[in-house]
Amino acid sequence: MAPRRNRRQRDDELKLTTTGFMTSVWHFPVFMLLSFIAFVGALLTVLRHRNSPPTRTRVLCVAGIVVVGGMCFARIGTTVGLPVWLYYGLPAAVTWVLPPLAFRMRTGEVVRYVPLALLLAPVIHVAFSFLFGWKEYMPFISIPSLWELVAQL
Repeated sequence: MAPRRNRRQRDDELKLTTTGFMTSVWHFPVFMLLSFIAFVGALLTVLRHRNSPPTRTRVLCVAGIVVVGGMCFARIGTTVGLPVWLYYGLPAAVTWVLPPLAFRMRTGEVVRYVPLALLLAPVIHVAFSFLFGWKEYMPFISIPSLWELVAQL
């Protein structure tokens, strides 16, 4: 029979599963999936006025390279100790350059896309930090979580 745990032990275990080991197990894929969906939405929004819209395959491939490739590169970059400018800068550059080239965006589309691409990552990071307390993906932007604010009341 397992020993009984007191409330503090259970709370500590819950905190560990939501902020410790489990972070590397499920935060990253969830964050990547929602970022992928948001990026596909941004691409489709920018390209919506075209006479012949891009194929799903092309949109999904470009989003895969930008989001999945960029996030994996950044994660590996932090793990192996690459400089911040490289593991954030290279994916950012790919985000801003690849879609306009891949979709042969017109000037008006580029004008709509670039600000959207600039804002998309920080907005997603702020939302995850505020709503879930997941601060590991953009640690240099300090956003208190909703739960931290409630705990201070």
